[in-house]
Amino acid sequence: HLWENLTGVLWYVVRCVPMGTPHLQPIMETTIRARNKRQGIRPSKAAMQALDWWHSTVQHIQATHQGAWHGDNILPKQRTNVRIARGDAGSEWGMGAVDDQHFYSQKWPQGMWAAVQRTKSTSSLHMEALQVLVAARAMGPSWSNQEINMQLDSLGLVHTIRKGRHQHQPINDILRELTHLQVQHNFQLHTSWVRRSYNEAADALSKADMHRFWQNTSGRRCS
Repeated sequence: HLWENLTGVLWYVVRCVPMGTPHLQPIMETTIRARNKRQGIRPSKAAMQALDWWHSTVQHIQATHQGAWHGDNILPKQRTNVRIARGDAGSEWGMGAVDDQHFYSQKWPQGMWAAVQRTKSTSSLHMEALQVLVAARAMGPSWSNQEINMQLDSLGLVHTIRKGRHQHQPINDILRELTHLQVQHNFQLHTSWVRRSYNEAADALSKADMHRFWQNTSGRRCS
């Protein structure tokens, strides 16, 4: 009964926190399985991860809004400005991202480089997720009250961000922080795929190739 009650409450909560919709699905699936079997069951790993996401996100909302949230959508629904940002990461040097006002170019910090290592190679999806996180950390304050379309040449990461979860826990941690940054700075992040050939500026930043970067961008920007 408690699990069913929780599921029902979350159906209402996603109206105010729409980014939590993907994290409601595994909880609902557990509820449906229990109904069908007419007995208690063990929640799936995905359902427990979803509960953990909800717990941390609600705590962050309470801390960010200082208890003054009255049930409206946490992120504004009406936006007059959609900004385009592009990002890229690679194993050659580092990562980078650019929007219409700012850019960053960063060599891999030792801790992040160690985190993306796998048994036989580096994880390109993990690298790309980290560069999006760094962009949101650095540019998030300037994205306030706006919808951000982050264009990536990693189709796998686009799908992962839309899904809202991943089997690798460090990537789930990145997704969770991205949610918290959106709540904190009041922006909404979407991702879309672009061909690598259309992502030259961000690719140049990930390789510290500033000459190629300025050849593939226009206007002045602050780093």
